[in-house]
Amino acid sequence: MGPRRILAMLADLDGDVVAERRLDTDEHLPAAERLALAERAATACVEAAGPARGGVWAATAGTSGVVDRSGRVTISTLIPGWTGLDLAGQVGRWFGCPGFAANDANLAAVAEHWRGSARHVDDLVYVLTGYRAGHGLLLDGRLRTGRTGSAGELGRVPLTGWEDASVVLAEAGRGADELFQAARAGERQALALVDRLAHGLARGASVLVAAVDPELVVVGGTLARGGEVLLERMRAHLAEMCLNPPEVAPSTFGEESIAYGAVRMALDHAEQKLMEPYAAGAP
Repeated sequence: MGPRRILAMLADLDGDVVAERRLDTDEHLPAAERLALAERAATACVEAAGPARGGVWAATAGTSGVVDRSGRVTISTLIPGWTGLDLAGQVGRWFGCPGFAANDANLAAVAEHWRGSARHVDDLVYVLTGYRAGHGLLLDGRLRTGRTGSAGELGRVPLTGWEDASVVLAEAGRGADELFQAARAGERQALALVDRLAHGLARGASVLVAAVDPELVVVGGTLARGGEVLLERMRAHLAEMCLNPPEVAPSTFGEESIAYGAVRMALDHAEQKLMEPYAAGAP
């Protein structure tokens, strides 16, 4: 559930998506109305899949902001009325099942490690670009969110020189797709602006790279559509900022990575429930 979009997915126990629904939303939509739309989209997925043995086993929601270990949104600056929301409890009540919630960049990192660009590495920094860049962190193949769920939230770190990409593009009067198309055509002004965006992303990522020395940085979200024209410059800036710069790769799932990560988190719970009888010694 983002400021402007809701994407719902229903997956089977193999992790394969069997139904999905997309809805555009207004970024100023009140929390109650946003939740109602999300429930409608999720319910439509279940109805489209038809009768299923056992019903819905688990549900996970991904969102911007800081989400603690219980699935409560503790800080949200982009979605009205989201701060303090028990998001995990809300999605669980929709289907009478265990509910979970997590930060969008963290879920995107989970998705890339599961079936995406990072499936062959265990130490990963994920950079989610869009309204603002966010970061997800996996170490030893496990998601690391920190004490309060705010690991990787670099927006208030003064030395990162953070720039909001959406503001940069608005000041230039250009959309991301238009900018990247012009840069690929060799337009000097567009190339300079792409370099500015890449430098900002690299400065943010370099903080985590220096701290945890990951094998890979994956870039997803809106700016990832720039492909190599963006990533080439980001690699160059990381090489200047880091003693041992990691590889940099584009997201496999693009803007769907958050939903795929939510699928994986719900599936983790379902698989655990399936194995409980065997762990207890049942035949």
